[in-house]
Amino acid sequence: MSRPKRPMIKFTCKVCGEIFYSNRDRAKYCSISCANKGRKKSTDLKKEEKIKEAVSRENNMKSIKEIAVHAKNAGISYGEYVAMTEVV
Repeated sequence: MSRPKRPMIKFTCKVCGEIFYSNRDRAKYCSISCANKGRKKSTDLKKEEKIKEAVSRENNMKSIKEIAVHAKNAGISYGEYVAMTEVV
């Protein structure tokens, strides 16, 4: 007993824009070459995002340190200073 064949679905390649047909409902790429390029691009984007996140985290830490200095200069704790400066 063989499995019934799934119908072919029309797709546009996410890398080169070429139209192709596949019987898989989640196909993204028209060829192995485009699939490799697409995965590399995706990996590169994830790396860029991680770098941006790390820089953002570093900038946020600088801000926390600056706030701590302001609080110390005001003679109060960091938490008290943040509570006083928070906009409700």
